[in-house]
Amino acid sequence: MTVAFTAVTEPFPVLQNKMGNPVYVEKINVENIDVNMDFFRINKDYLKSIKKVYKTSEIFSYPFVDNNGILEYRKAYKDSINREFIKLFR
Repeated sequence: MTVAFTAVTEPFPVLQNKMGNPVYVEKINVENIDVNMDFFRINKDYLKSIKKVYKTSEIFSYPFVDNNGILEYRKAYKDSINREFIKLFR
């Protein structure tokens, strides 16, 4: 079973499968699951062109880290998200 973590507001945390259907954490047998998680990354030049169109967007004003022309979240931020994600399965 492959699921993608998405911030979905429910009475308790949920995941979404590839079809976008909710998968409730309380119903998952965590001994038989593979989870693959990745973070938002974007090409530096592409983000620059997006910012020209969406000048006041808070989404694109995050202080990304430049990793050889690919912008991504800061390590500390990714680590904090990973810690919260791991809590879902304990």
